[in-house]
Amino acid sequence: MAESIYTQLASQSVLTPVDGKDYRHNLPSGLFPTDKQFESKEALLAWAEENDYTYPLIQKGLQKAIIEVRAAFKACKKDEKWSEEMGLVNIDEMVWKIVDRPNQGGTKSLDQARFKDCMAMISKLTVKGMDKEMIRDMTTDIYGEEIVDAIFTELEKLA
Repeated sequence: MAESIYTQLASQSVLTPVDGKDYRHNLPSGLFPTDKQFESKEALLAWAEENDYTYPLIQKGLQKAIIEVRAAFKACKKDEKWSEEMGLVNIDEMVWKIVDRPNQGGTKSLDQARFKDCMAMISKLTVKGMDKEMIRDMTTDIYGEEIVDAIFTELEKLA
């Protein structure tokens, strides 16, 4: 199962698949906050300001968000005819989400409900014909990397 961003920031390393094999490598030195800094709005802003990263990170985030808006605008179910109105509804449903640390104080039934809800969203976006990586990006922002990766792993097993 893939690691959450919190685990990656705590270890300052990531697992990257290349040609069917997973490679663990470090994140670029000094380019990322710790997991504790990432979890706190104040600490994250202080880290970004101290390192003069606030402006470039906001720009990078907004560039990524515009790509997500464009993908949402053109997404539609395979059996439906796309319309501008449908695209506008899709983008009106988009919101900014905070990435919470996974498995913090939740119960098993809450985790199962989040998993089920995420699965439903991934299914809906897949039926609309949205690109797999765009679906992954959008749902990770909402449900967290661990849940999304677990769902995609299960879906790949079924394919």
